[in-house]
Amino acid sequence: MYLVAGGDLVELFTDADAAVVQHTVMTGANLDPISLRVSAHEWPCVRAQLQATNPDLTIVDVRAGGDQ
Repeated sequence: MYLVAGGDLVELFTDADAAVVQHTVMTGANLDPISLRVSAHEWPCVRAQLQATNPDLTIVDVRAGGDQ
């Protein structure tokens, strides 16, 4: 899975091309995004840590069947 983060938004993708597009959009918006590969096993811990340390962060899971 591919995590793309910039500004107050984190998005999770299964498709690498979609993640690249989002990274490009965030770069165009001057958000200085980062991209990481995250395993499905790691995601619940990563998400919990992000929510605990950044309560105003918007996390969007765009995988099939993902939640917001």
